[in-house]
Amino acid sequence: MDQLCDRQDGHCLMCNNTLYGKQCDVKCPIHCLNGSCNVFTGKCLACKPDYVGDFCDTTENTLDQIADVAVGVSVGAVVLTSLVIGAAVAVYKRRVKKEKVESKVARNDVAKSQNVEHYNKMQDDNYQDVFSVQDQYETISSVEGLQMEAKQSQFEMVSFDNQIYSNETYGNETYGNETNGNETYGNETYQNVRIKRM
Repeated sequence: MDQLCDRQDGHCLMCNNTLYGKQCDVKCPIHCLNGSCNVFTGKCLACKPDYVGDFCDTTENTLDQIADVAVGVSVGAVVLTSLVIGAAVAVYKRRVKKEKVESKVARNDVAKSQNVEHYNKMQDDNYQDVFSVQDQYETISSVEGLQMEAKQSQFEMVSFDNQIYSNETYGNETYGNETNGNETYGNETYQNVRIKRM
C-alpha cells in the first residue's frame, strides 16, 4: 500500500493502521484496539478489554496492584516517619533528662561541699571551744592549786608558830646524872624531844 509522505523530508504523514513512525516502520502496541495507534507517537487510540494506559501495556489488575503497592508504600512511609520522629523525640527527652540529672547532681555536689565546709567550720569552732574550756579548766585548776598551796603554807606557818622551838634538841644537858638521851631533873626522868621543821 502506498504511503503519503512529506515531500521535503520524506517523513510519512499517514501509515497503515498497525504501523507508526517517520518511515511507518514501527508496529503499534499489541494491546491497542484493532492494532491502530497514533502515526507520530505510537499511542493507542483505544485499548483491548482489561488493558489501560497510553500504550495499553497495563492491566486493570496491575493498576490495582500498583495502587495497593502505592498505598502500602505510603503507609510504610508514614509509619517510618512516625518511628523516626518518635526516636528523635525520645533521644531529645533522654538528653534533656540527662542534662537535668547532671545539673541536679552538680547542685547537690555544691550543696554537699557547702555542708562539708559548714560542718568543718563547726568542728573547728567546737574544737576551739573545747580547747578554750580546757584552758579555762587548767587555769581554774592552777588557781585552785595555788590557793591550796597558799592554805597549806598558812597552815604550816600556824603550826610553826604553835611550836615553842623548832629543830632544836632539849635535854642534851644533864642536870644531875646524864643517861642515854634522857634528862634527869632531880628524881624525875624525861625523854629527849625533837621537833622537826616542816
